[in-house]
Amino acid sequence: MFKNLAYTSFFYFAFNSVAFLTPLNLAPHRAVYDLSLVQTNNNKKIESANGRVALEFSGNACQGFNFLSRQITNMSDGEGGNKQVDVQVQNWESPTGNDLKFKSITREGNMTVLQSEGRARRDKSGELSISLHRPQLLKLDTDGKALFPTAYMHKLIEAGVNGDNFFSVKTYDGSDEGTKFFDTAAIIGKEIPAGSDLRTDEIMHKIGIKNMRRWPVQVSYYEDGKGENLPVYKLSYDLFENGISTSLVYDFGNVVLKGQLTHIDLLPQKACAK
Repeated sequence: MFKNLAYTSFFYFAFNSVAFLTPLNLAPHRAVYDLSLVQTNNNKKIESANGRVALEFSGNACQGFNFLSRQITNMSDGEGGNKQVDVQVQNWESPTGNDLKFKSITREGNMTVLQSEGRARRDKSGELSISLHRPQLLKLDTDGKALFPTAYMHKLIEAGVNGDNFFSVKTYDGSDEGTKFFDTAAIIGKEIPAGSDLRTDEIMHKIGIKNMRRWPVQVSYYEDGKGENLPVYKLSYDLFENGISTSLVYDFGNVVLKGQLTHIDLLPQKACAK
């Protein structure tokens, strides 16, 4: 239930070769979010939950984009049973959105329960090839209709700027065991006025972006090809124009978690080499 939690929000549309039509100044940054339990719906296995997400986003539109994250979630069933889930992700994505190197591992306690490592590349014809090294050597060839995380983030921001309120597309991030795709449906709300969230505004003001445009986003993730069913999970957050996210809410149906931004640092923006 929690295995995709660490990566889905940062998570990052043409259907052949993905080319960024509008340059975006995605902000290199480090951010920390504290996790807390919002509610459980008839889920007697979880009485309390808390944790933390730490992430780093860096790179530029010439060398590509790097994404690192670690999420630790602690859960209790109220009867003395405790479980800790540790998810670590390391990705690199090319500027065009056609090349993704990925590595992820999920541990419960000291046991590895999921891992993936490999590379996904879209060729000039639009076909997508995925080469896995972990959990097993495997090669998959599919059509090129899946967006990688940074390309997906780009389209969310572009939709907000253009005033679009909905789009649906397939995504791939190499998580789980590297073979899973998701169909997504994204709803982008009206621009949020500055001052709507005093706690967030105070944090963002310290790094000089208090008045930057942002939009409320809700993305529903469905099993590939099963969009008529209920989503596997839903992710809501406020998305700033530079790619920073705040006010995270993870809704797994029977469990809802909140991620509150508690610290953020902007990193130096590396210029493209001449």
